[in-house]
Amino acid sequence: MSIGDTFDKMFKLQTGGLSVRRPLLMLGENGGPEVCAFVDDAEMDVFKIDFCPEGMVSLIPGDMKWIMLDARNLRIIANMARDADKIWTMLEAFQDENGDWVGWEHLAANATELEKAKLSDSPLVFGTS
Repeated sequence: MSIGDTFDKMFKLQTGGLSVRRPLLMLGENGGPEVCAFVDDAEMDVFKIDFCPEGMVSLIPGDMKWIMLDARNLRIIANMARDADKIWTMLEAFQDENGDWVGWEHLAANATELEKAKLSDSPLVFGTS
């Protein structure tokens, strides 16, 4: 087992089995889609990022008081923001004239199904929380 495999296992423990450094399409608290990601900071603590449809990025520190980011972390977040924008663009087809999200749920799958399907290496990973 390589050091990278060890880190991946450690990160998945912190995320409940979800991949890090990849946008995830999740079922949001309001029942609509949520595009987010989990990222490790410079101290290897994992935190959540929410990607808004308007292109904004929100860092969710959870229980952490500080998040330490270096240039590598910022590049990863910027690349994921571009991928998240592609996901939101794809999701536009599932928003009706009233602004409600309809029929998009089939795009989300849980982390176990992703691992079985070997889709976790895709730049766009879909999952549920």
